[in-house]
Amino acid sequence: QKRDWIWNQMHIDEEKNTSLPHHVGKIKSSVSRKNAKYLLKGEFVDKVFRVDAETGDVFAIERLDRENISEYHLTAVI
Repeated sequence: QKRDWIWNQMHIDEEKNTSLPHHVGKIKSSVSRKNAKYLLKGEFVDKVFRVDAETGDVFAIERLDRENISEYHLTAVI
């Protein structure tokens, strides 16, 4: 069965002055599975971003600096 992802663009304040990790959003699938695991793929996974595999909550684990990197492209996998 095909599933739709429910994940819009996330906008994060640069150099936000909060403790890390900083919650930036949530990914979820339109197909509800009891034992679903959420994963992120991309160059910056586990360096800048991580996802809670159980809940789909996405966190920034490093401070962001737009002058160094203006956009991050990640792929969500269930």
